Amino acid sequence: MSPRNFYRAISLLSVLSVSAVPFFATAGNIASAQDGITLSTTRVIYPGDVRNGITYTLTNNTLRPFLLQSRVISRDAGQQQNSDDDAEQTPFIVLPPLTRFEPDTALTLRIRLTKNTLPHDRESVFTLALNAIPAQHNSDETQTSLVMSTQNNLKLFYRPSGLPPADIEQIAKQIEFLRSNNELTVKNPTPFYITFNTLFIGNTETELGNNRMIAPFSEQKWSLQPGISGDIRWQLITDDGRPGKIISSPLTSAR
Repeated sequence: MSPRNFYRAISLLSVLSVSAVPFFATAGNIASAQDGITLSTTRVIYPGDVRNGITYTLTNNTLRPFLLQSRVISRDAGQQQNSDDDAEQTPFIVLPPLTRFEPDTALTLRIRLTKNTLPHDRESVFTLALNAIPAQHNSDETQTSLVMSTQNNLKLFYRPSGLPPADIEQIAKQIEFLRSNNELTVKNPTPFYITFNTLFIGNTETELGNNRMIAPFSEQKWSLQPGISGDIRWQLITDDGRPGKIISSPLTSAR
């Protein structure tokens, strides 16, 4: 079976049974994850110098098994939630791609780069898609009812070995900000993806929406509320998914 037909076949499992939706949580939120699936991190870093791939661990804290489908898809497909045809186009595989996830157990996945045609001067980003399909409680459940599965999309960053150390505080200090009237331009001159946790001008938080991440060597623009003033303060998300140090600086205005 081709990869495309394989993933399409898995999608048909969404018409097998009725079930509660599993709750995905990070390892830092164990109290809330006691009735769900715990993720070890919300971000995955793939160093360019590894030879045998990397591992990623999940824990099933529930009393029932799941069928877990794991794959790496493009970032665009992950955002669109429509990725059946896209998994075979990425240079990564996840092993096992489909497995039974037993109750009260930890499961370790292995992610491997199969063909390295990625840029060597900057990071590349993909999506690690984890789809948990609940198993049937018993044989009496009808075959015509609807299963409710949960897909959790995590950012997977490929980080080439030739890049400088990914010191999040030093990266944050290199970001350039320029205000022009009621528009803020933010430039990322580094080879790393940056994601804002917060961004303030004075005491006013900038509405970042869904565009919190800026690609390497690129820029992003945001609209500002009229009349706000003051220094700019920003905070990035670290590799482990936590808020980094708050940095502040005077805000430069375009002449």
